[in-house]
Amino acid sequence: MNILDFLFPPSCLSCQKLTGNSHDFYKYLCQRCLGRIKINEDDQCFLCHIFTRNGKTCSSCQRKTPLKGIIVASDYDNLILKETIHYFKYRYVRTLALPLSWILLKKLNEFPFENKKDWLLIPVPLAKRRLHDRGFNQTELLAQNLSKWLNISVSSAIIERVRFRTPQMEIKNIKERIKNIQNSFSLKKEANAGLIKNKRVILIDDVATTGATLSECAKILKPYVKEVWGCVIAK
Repeated sequence: MNILDFLFPPSCLSCQKLTGNSHDFYKYLCQRCLGRIKINEDDQCFLCHIFTRNGKTCSSCQRKTPLKGIIVASDYDNLILKETIHYFKYRYVRTLALPLSWILLKKLNEFPFENKKDWLLIPVPLAKRRLHDRGFNQTELLAQNLSKWLNISVSSAIIERVRFRTPQMEIKNIKERIKNIQNSFSLKKEANAGLIKNKRVILIDDVATTGATLSECAKILKPYVKEVWGCVIAK
């Protein structure tokens, strides 16, 4: 325990009870509250919301998106999860990457990976201005944890965000969200496209609403890879 933890004992951000736990995993979200975040059992096509296996894009919607599907771990309406994501993204509590990555892992453990060497995890890039303000890319922390636990390679050297736009969460209109994020990503100049050729990619993000951000990233990757999935903590 460091001196700050001694002077200001960490507590669960949900129930406010002192965690009394020196391990970062339960430092700000106790085991009981983490257990109250349920993993999705009913997966849907993210565009038309009919039930599909693993959140695969249904046959009717396949021509509308470059995404093979979006894997959604849990529900953003869960107040514990919503607050945890808020502290992670906007109060910069890096430690929360551990329990949030675990939520993603619980869902991805159900995914039918045939050969993990064929797969690559790519975190959704953060605008340079926000990266400077926050000090870390939250999706990169999630992807790095998943890479270790799933034994799947991860790369942040493939795509980048090239335009700074209004945060998607601040835009309520669906059409405006889609317009706002268009042409915001590109392959990095130094990216080796050969490294992703014929790969199956999972884009890691924290929250999806319309799927517009993931779709824009997938559009950049699609010419080089076999398929692109999105994977988010909540929708």
